[in-house]
Amino acid sequence: MKERYEIIKKIYPNYLILFKVKDKIKYYGVDKEIVELFGKEKLNKVNKIILNNLEIEEKEEHKLNEYDLYLAKYKLIKMIKEI
Repeated sequence: MKERYEIIKKIYPNYLILFKVKDKIKYYGVDKEIVELFGKEKLNKVNKIILNNLEIEEKEEHKLNEYDLYLAKYKLIKMIKEI
């Protein structure tokens, strides 16, 4: 699953990648950290791709994608915690 995440992330770098596994949503990598830090409710203006195996089940796009903003916030918080 992690390999799939890395491949899809290279194709869609500004999307939140979600995997549907047995009617549950799973996250990996940086996207997992972003969701755990900010919560799914706050990420409503972020481009998302829901994958079922390697099939794109749903693709949600927004004109003003905030993925880069949340990624920058995550990196900043992570850096501050290390200090």
